[in-house]
Amino acid sequence: MMGAPMALRPLLLPAAALALAAAALPGLARQSVEPKDVVRAEAKVAGGGEVPAGGTARLEVTLTIEPGWHVYGEGDHFGQQNELKLTGGAEGLGVGPFRATRPPKSHKYEFDDGPRMEYEGTVTYAAEIAVPAATAPGERTLRGAVTVNACDEGGCLPPGDVPFEARLVVGAAKPGTGGGTTLPGPKGAAVDAAGEAGIDAAFLLAAVVAGLLTIATPCVFPMLPLTVSLLTKRAEADPTRVLPNAVVYWAGMFFSLAGIGLAMSLLLGVAPTDLALSPGFNFAIFAFLVVLALSLFGAFDLQLPAFLTDWSQAKAGAGGSMGLFFMGMTLAFTSFACAAPFAGVLVLAAREDLLRGVVGMGVYAATFATPFFLLALFPGLLKRLPRSGGWLNAVKVVMGFVEVAAAFKFLRNADMLWDWGVFSFEAVLAIWVACSLGSALYLFGFVVLPHDTKPEGIGVARLLWALAFLASAVLLLPGLFGRRVPAYVEAFIIRDEVAASVAVPNGGSPEHGLRWIRNDLDSALAEARATGKPVFLDFTGFG
Repeated sequence: MMGAPMALRPLLLPAAALALAAAALPGLARQSVEPKDVVRAEAKVAGGGEVPAGGTARLEVTLTIEPGWHVYGEGDHFGQQNELKLTGGAEGLGVGPFRATRPPKSHKYEFDDGPRMEYEGTVTYAAEIAVPAATAPGERTLRGAVTVNACDEGGCLPPGDVPFEARLVVGAAKPGTGGGTTLPGPKGAAVDAAGEAGIDAAFLLAAVVAGLLTIATPCVFPMLPLTVSLLTKRAEADPTRVLPNAVVYWAGMFFSLAGIGLAMSLLLGVAPTDLALSPGFNFAIFAFLVVLALSLFGAFDLQLPAFLTDWSQAKAGAGGSMGLFFMGMTLAFTSFACAAPFAGVLVLAAREDLLRGVVGMGVYAATFATPFFLLALFPGLLKRLPRSGGWLNAVKVVMGFVEVAAAFKFLRNADMLWDWGVFSFEAVLAIWVACSLGSALYLFGFVVLPHDTKPEGIGVARLLWALAFLASAVLLLPGLFGRRVPAYVEAFIIRDEVAASVAVPNGGSPEHGLRWIRNDLDSALAEARATGKPVFLDFTGFG
């Protein structure tokens, strides 16, 4: 401008202004563009939009993305994946999660720490909708929106909502559908009341086994003859009271143990699912199991507050049925030192469900009390029971080794969540090998604890158990040197490379050439069909 001829200066000023305006136009134009200008959403209910009351419908939302633009899918490194939600018209319906029918493409940028998961062109999301049988027939409009982060080579637009609508016609209920329907669960799968409670046959069997193991401990087994003697004397005094006395004594033990189990469930076991992913909670379980194991080893006895035992003993002297009830309660309280480790593990197994914990402890208490009930009715059965001896203490000690092994599984959870890097898969596996060897050496008689007497010989049953623990140690030993161990062991402890893929959703594993798709089976199957590759399902997790 300074060197231009005076006559041209009036022409240069407007030209410069035009040039600056032209340079600013793309930015001004981008500011006026919204996500709904580059992404369109069209929704429909499959099957013409009609569904009978008590049935299910499939809502499909298709995104059409303008050429040159892309949006993000499940597993995006920065968490900018599309989010679909219904904002109206779905009142009273059960709506499952929206899932993409095809996986996004992985795109690694130079300055990003992780892959961006991108969709271009079109992508369809689907969700299952459950219509309760009590829903009134009629037409309704399902309204919703897709929150997208749309980007092109020039940058990204601010996140925005792209609306959609779909027509749903509810027809009359089909005959035999009943008065309701099961709504989709958290993962879109139908669940019933039993499934929600998680009360399955395996859990109930574990409760029965725990009750039987508690009986085979030094705190309880020697009490069987005393119980038979007590109830037999009462039967001799009044033969018509044999069955009522047995029922009352059983009830005293059952309700006291069930009450203890309920208290433990409330204090220790009722934990939401996300708390299971808390490192502090996992560390607390580790400490709890170690305390239980030390009590089984004989380091100390776990006892209930003295006032409970004193109270039940005072009531037991009242005589009659009430006195017998409190006698059973006193026996249960005094057996707590041996019952606590088994009951504690059972409660922890049901820690996410109060009903599961209560039912499990009820089965445990009933199993514990039933042998006393049967012996009261049939005293002759006492002659068929094995005699008390060192085998009772052996049951306690071996269970102590088992609880130590279980404790370190939870310590590994805390290690992974806190990212210590101390208790690796191999370290915890080594502890498991040591526990198996310790159990075998103890049963063989090479290890004697202070409260034990060295056995002069071992029976056949003890020998077989010792060999079983020795075999388990040999089976796990190759895992310390990088070899594979049984899948159920790896799923319980979790190998380091698998833990990394669980901790970082949709991460890749260069060593094994796998790309993990977390919590989205439909996308994994769609990608497998598109690429012609098999699907590997991993059900491991931290909790």
